[in-house]
Amino acid sequence: MDMARQVWDESRHVEIYLRLLEHLGGYAGEFPETTILWRCACAEDAAARVAGVNRGLEGLACDVFNQLVHIARKIGDPILERAVDFVLADEITHVRMGSKWLNEADRGRPRAPAAGDRVQESIDERFNLGGVRREGDHDAVPISIATDVRRLAGFTEEEIERLIKTTQRSQVY
Repeated sequence: MDMARQVWDESRHVEIYLRLLEHLGGYAGEFPETTILWRCACAEDAAARVAGVNRGLEGLACDVFNQLVHIARKIGDPILERAVDFVLADEITHVRMGSKWLNEADRGRPRAPAAGDRVQESIDERFNLGGVRREGDHDAVPISIATDVRRLAGFTEEEIERLIKTTQRSQVY
């Protein structure tokens, strides 16, 4: 049921972002896309996929969308602000669902949490954008790690600290 919920949410996000693109004067296909997000979701192990997608990519989305809400508020665009805030709320739920199912997948598999941690950390490192994403105030850094949002999503203090450390050793995207 959680997977069905997430798929429904993601399809709705496509609709929201297509409309936002029009709102901002853009069009679908204007910006090139790669397969990097898809490749991050292709681990054979189910726990690794959940760690990579729900904890890594959706956690990154929490950071980016939280920053976008701040930017929209700053430029006075309530449509952009509200739409992205709605999507951010879904992303928080997706991270929480991922945490739940990662714990379930780890049950009875004593070495699985370490493998999930490694997959999530590799996603975090891959998307630190050469150190652009880091801890700090929205106005001080290009993409701030949304520590409060990540706490709402169920990240522990230890996980947040580990993420902050990965941003300090990030390679170029």
